[in-house]
Amino acid sequence: MEKITLISKAVKTYFENNPSVVLIPLKDLMPQFIKAGVFEKEEKNGLPIRRILRRLDAQNQLQQIPYVFADRKEKNTNWYFQRYTDTIRNTKVTKQVTQVKRLIKPAKAIKQKDEEYVLDLCDEVLLTKGLRQHRYEFLRGDSGTKLPVDIYYPTLKLVVEYRECQQSNAVKHFDKPNKITVSGVHRGE
Repeated sequence: MEKITLISKAVKTYFENNPSVVLIPLKDLMPQFIKAGVFEKEEKNGLPIRRILRRLDAQNQLQQIPYVFADRKEKNTNWYFQRYTDTIRNTKVTKQVTQVKRLIKPAKAIKQKDEEYVLDLCDEVLLTKGLRQHRYEFLRGDSGTKLPVDIYYPTLKLVVEYRECQQSNAVKHFDKPNKITVSGVHRGE
């Protein structure tokens, strides 16, 4: 817990001393963490801080370090620290966020679904990247499975659920007439 507090303080100090920086790879802050006494030495491009972030992520506790930005890929996560959203509303900083986002997006063009497009717009407007398909312990389906929300912004304590057709219309794939849910009714009901 003490390390988490020291990490947050070191990141806050870095952003206070570097007002033009909005987003920075975590490995670039290792010298600040070593100077602040969080870690003794640098290992493998920020491995010590990645270990802490992975542990917090597994425990759904990333909000303990409000500066964390996780760019999730299929096989791994690229970790960054970002300035607080409330403090990055000016044009110069907004341009920098856009430039950084262009750098971290995949090079190949992917045809997006409407939902992905809208959620990407939310990320752009809120100037932070939300956690896609985030699951909560308390949000469960009939079978007890944790249900995902479309996107969650921990620093803003905000959930966005994209309204798809199956939420308001019958869809054959989801509404199987012979299948009764655990609660004893058809899914359509």
